[in-house]
Amino acid sequence: MNAKGQGDNAISSRMQFLLTKVKQLEDYASDMSKKMSNLPPDADLQVDLRKDLIELIMSENFYPAKAEKFQDLPLVALKA
Repeated sequence: MNAKGQGDNAISSRMQFLLTKVKQLEDYASDMSKKMSNLPPDADLQVDLRKDLIELIMSENFYPAKAEKFQDLPLVALKA
């Protein structure tokens, strides 16, 4: 997060916004985990979930990385 030239209130507001986004990601991962735990293992479903989680991570720019960096991570690490 680039905070150069911003006041405390702007930085605090941006941090709160980002923390809210992280919470939303945690809730999404938790919901998907619950849904998947009730299903038999399905490779196509896991591929779709991996794709969705990587797209979400990249759209929110939680980490300064390219999507390729996340391709080899286990699904459980993407949901964390």
